[in-house]
Amino acid sequence: MGRPRKDATTQDVRERLIVAMADRLIREPASAVTVTSLIKEVGCNRSTFYYYFADTEQLAEAALDAVVPVEIPRALLSLIRQGAFSLSPATPNIPDLVQRNAQGIDTLCAVLNGPNAALAQKRVKRRLLEDVLPDLGVSLSSNTDDPTSRIVFEYATGGLLALMAYRAETGFAYPVETFLHCLAPEVPAALLAVLSEKR
Repeated sequence: MGRPRKDATTQDVRERLIVAMADRLIREPASAVTVTSLIKEVGCNRSTFYYYFADTEQLAEAALDAVVPVEIPRALLSLIRQGAFSLSPATPNIPDLVQRNAQGIDTLCAVLNGPNAALAQKRVKRRLLEDVLPDLGVSLSSNTDDPTSRIVFEYATGGLLALMAYRAETGFAYPVETFLHCLAPEVPAALLAVLSEKR
């Protein structure tokens, strides 16, 4: 199948499909989203959809991946490891990363507070396991005799994802920075220490 035409004056069709799916994930279960409804909304044909995605499940994963700001946990964990955790305006990268990812963070918060919360949690955890922890030299033990690492990971990510859902539940009344300040350096540092011990 040939590549779909690209009109330089409009947003890329693949990107429009991702944005449309992310919006749908906020409002309705992923299983209720159909290819027909998406292509009608985006203004493309079925062949174009299947050029980019095998099915709506693959598109849902791409939509969630697009809003998961892996740069933020990567930067936070890196600062903690260096013993330089601080969220002052002078903290390198963090305020900029939050600002650059603001729309994605808000979308993720809304999805976590909607009908696809479980799907979003699973995808975020997978991205953290595959993309963030290995970059920092942290791996979760596959030793079933000592599940400590996985328990700590589930505890930490579960709590953070619940806070993100809470942020959407409050109507985004609090900025992301408020949540980061509430965590303080001690909480993530203690969790990272346990994960590092189990390497």
